[in-house]
Amino acid sequence: QFEIGIQSTNPPTLQQVGRPADFNQIHHVLGRIPTTIHVHLDLIAGLPFESIAEFASSFNYTIAQSPQMLQLGFLKILHGTAMEQYAQQTAGYEWLSTAPYEVLSSPWVSYRQMQSLKKIDNLVDNYYNSQGFVQTMRFIISLHKDTFGFFTKLSAFFDERHLFALPHRSDAYYEYLHSFISEQQKEGVPS
Repeated sequence: QFEIGIQSTNPPTLQQVGRPADFNQIHHVLGRIPTTIHVHLDLIAGLPFESIAEFASSFNYTIAQSPQMLQLGFLKILHGTAMEQYAQQTAGYEWLSTAPYEVLSSPWVSYRQMQSLKKIDNLVDNYYNSQGFVQTMRFIISLHKDTFGFFTKLSAFFDERHLFALPHRSDAYYEYLHSFISEQQKEGVPS
């Protein structure tokens, strides 16, 4: 298994966190990894200079690389790190004062938006990472330039029906996805 920390595709973000990247090279290298090797790509929400729009762009690039797993992590502000110093000097950062020291909001992502990202993370885990919807997810991703937008709409669907609060059987996720896509088609919205 290869685990690769993409973290972000936003150049100012990567510069601030000291992780410059050549995404043409990353795409090339990912394309050369044999299909027998499990690829796990990571993104981090709450990084400097990354709004929801930049995060969506990072998400869409990363999922388009077809990893077996796309992990959405949330920035941790650990004691004694350069990130802690930066967050203390940058108005708008709020984070848990006890472990896991996770960011609650940043100057670019509000608390409410961060909570929305957690719901999208839940859906990505259940629909993409679970490997229970491999062909369906491939098809959906092939139809969308904005896969993040798809998951955002699916999250709104779950919210409207209070589905996040319910305990779920694994087969319920098939029913929810079918209902969501059917509703989108009735409304004439490409799902």
